[in-house]
Amino acid sequence: MNNRGRLQILIAGCAPDERKHADARVRASLGPRAGSGDWTVSLVKLKTTWSVTLDGPEPHLKGLSFEVSDDRLQVEIRQALDREPSNAPERAAAAPASVAQAKRSRHKCTMCARPFEVHFDTQPGEREVATAVACPRCWHVQRVPVAEGASATESYRAEATPD
Repeated sequence: MNNRGRLQILIAGCAPDERKHADARVRASLGPRAGSGDWTVSLVKLKTTWSVTLDGPEPHLKGLSFEVSDDRLQVEIRQALDREPSNAPERAAAAPASVAQAKRSRHKCTMCARPFEVHFDTQPGEREVATAVACPRCWHVQRVPVAEGASATESYRAEATPD
């Protein structure tokens, strides 16, 4: 069995030449860590910033999301990787299980017209705000309603649903 791991880099919202450059910066940031287990790195270009989600083999690198300016992409990824687990960015404190509710909202991509769901937790009475979400099939970024707390902490995910 290959214990080297797998690296998957998903990039959306930019031109092909910018995609190649971003891919190279992610690979340089990971360096030899890329072989330490399975990695998924998702980059979505939002005008002048990148929305980054790292999903690495270590528990503190599961679903780690942040936004960074283009010129600091490689530096910020490297810094996120170098943080000790106890120094990982704080995530919003979870509400008691009896209060928070898991929610799935169905959407249709405005580009490929295929369905997807956005999953997030919401508090009773919490308002929803328009949030940039990439279609899990074609990576087209569109704005969909997500609970304000989930949007602020980027603790939501989009999943493809059957056609």
